[in-house]
Amino acid sequence: MNMETLLDIPIFIKKYTGFDFINAHPWYQKQIDWMVYGMPPGSAADGFGDNNETIHSPGIEYVAFATEIAKLTQYPMAAWYATRCREYESVDLSQKNILRWFRLTKTAGLPLPEFEPKPLPMAQLFSETGVVALHTNPMQTEKDLMVSMRSSPFGSYGHMIADQNTFNILYGGEKTFYRTGYKIDMNDPHRLGWNKHTKGNNGILIDDEGQPFSTEAFGMLTRFVQGKRLAYAKGDATNAYQSDETQENYGLKKFDRHLLLLKPGIVVVYDELEAEKPVNWSWLIHSMKPTQLDTIQNRFSSHFEKSEGTGRLWSSQPVTWAVADTFEIPAVNVIGKVDEEGEEIAYENTQWHLKATSKKSNHIKFLSIVEVGEGTLPTIIHSTGPDGWVTVQVGDWQIKAQLGSAAPAELGVTEARESTAFTISGSSIDLKGKTYQGTLPSSTKLAEWHEGKPRFVETADEWPASVQQVLLQNK
Repeated sequence: MNMETLLDIPIFIKKYTGFDFINAHPWYQKQIDWMVYGMPPGSAADGFGDNNETIHSPGIEYVAFATEIAKLTQYPMAAWYATRCREYESVDLSQKNILRWFRLTKTAGLPLPEFEPKPLPMAQLFSETGVVALHTNPMQTEKDLMVSMRSSPFGSYGHMIADQNTFNILYGGEKTFYRTGYKIDMNDPHRLGWNKHTKGNNGILIDDEGQPFSTEAFGMLTRFVQGKRLAYAKGDATNAYQSDETQENYGLKKFDRHLLLLKPGIVVVYDELEAEKPVNWSWLIHSMKPTQLDTIQNRFSSHFEKSEGTGRLWSSQPVTWAVADTFEIPAVNVIGKVDEEGEEIAYENTQWHLKATSKKSNHIKFLSIVEVGEGTLPTIIHSTGPDGWVTVQVGDWQIKAQLGSAAPAELGVTEARESTAFTISGSSIDLKGKTYQGTLPSSTKLAEWHEGKPRFVETADEWPASVQQVLLQNK
């Protein structure tokens, strides 16, 4: 319905006024960019919003939509997406009504643009929507590790869920460490108490409470940088745990989540959290498969159909683990919901849920390193230094993080071959004997050596235009 409306109405506008809305507005091509990065060919989606548990690949609907966008805009990426999807799954557009009449009456004579596949960047940021997707192999789903994060100015109203600063991990198009639960009905207890709730996502709880269901409980993606071997994004969910509308306020003063993807398959998550009063902080991660937990080493692992997954958690305060293979609120098909074949759906309790909870404190930092890939994964080796510093070696990468509760946050990454150096806010970084300082205060810095040449980029916090507009209106 929405896909047809997005195309049908602009076509009528063009017919009667001559104004080509589809080619005048950047949204249509940007939507294709999101499909490429947020729901790649042969892959499940990034995991944000209702009904993700039912979508395991783009399918007929998204191929049909991309095909029409390709015809109407002559955007080569749209044609590539539609063609590439057909290589992973059998797609017969005649089997569903979606856009059928539109194809027959509006675009039957329009050609598809020619396209020549070119290497894609590791990542794509959609700051106005509030989602980012990082990939190791964005053009080859079967070998791709994907991690996505949402921190959205739109908050969690309607079909959007309470998932600011949460992440999802996929490998080979398969969901691995990923949000859990089901949407049975908009107002059923399981959806409201788990699937839509922060509890069902890879996020943070404050005194076991999640984010309000409100547009006022919003987040934003404020930093983004990428290179050939590393991609990074920063989410700010400081406003996501309060709402005048719902009369909830959990006293959060700061929640910055730093997300890194390192090739060939390492995810780094670094959290800075501060509250007005001492609270219990809970760090959550969920798995689609049975999970083994070592509470001494703070290590977890799962075996997936296409990959192995393992992770480890460090924090500035001791944590107590809880693990469950059942939902806190059971998924019960109370409305007799049926699938496409007319069979009543049975919702399975096959997903696993891990929660690491601290003692009460005003400040806390979490560092998690997660590996997902095929075969034997590199060993995670760590050492603890003075003043709260933790150094972790994973394969060719060294990750150094500040975990002192009240110390300024810092995270640095270097590659053993000295081809990449990174810091979230350090004053400088060194690469191959040269020091890079940048010009922006407390900026995120990336230096890399590529094809015999150095490259240096830096970025500071930048709020989405929509947030800036609201602030101006409220002055």
